[in-house]
Amino acid sequence: MLDCSLMPGKRKRLPSVFIFFISQILHLPKSRPFRKVSRNQLNMSQHLFFYLGMSFLMMHEMDAIRCREWRIFPGLSYLKDQWGFPIFLFAHIPLFYWIFAELASSQTEGFIRGWNYFFLIHLGLHLLFLFHPKNEFKDWISWSIIGGAALCGALDLLLS
Repeated sequence: MLDCSLMPGKRKRLPSVFIFFISQILHLPKSRPFRKVSRNQLNMSQHLFFYLGMSFLMMHEMDAIRCREWRIFPGLSYLKDQWGFPIFLFAHIPLFYWIFAELASSQTEGFIRGWNYFFLIHLGLHLLFLFHPKNEFKDWISWSIIGGAALCGALDLLLS
């Protein structure tokens, strides 16, 4: 029987039959075998700063909606908000799908290196458009996210 604490100070035992049914429903093994570390887990530990930088970039894309980045984006800047916003928003679906698919593939080193360089180029582009009349990336939150991605890209390039 399994000892389960339901309330502090009071203990109740679950019958073995319940444990059996729960393990059958959840397909739990009776013992925990040695778990192999997958290639992706190794890759994440080797490129911690890249994955942190990618997290910053995804946060930036959320912030870009708030700051209406399509208004300063070449090509989309000519569109009214009623067209620029949905195009900018839905263009990120295939972009993120491509990123996740590439990270799940077996050859990621070149992809990761390319994105690390992009994090730095992205910071440069935001500095280039800093004084654009429709630029709304003015607060410390936006610049912490943009700078955080660039810093993580630089660190991953230096450390890997």
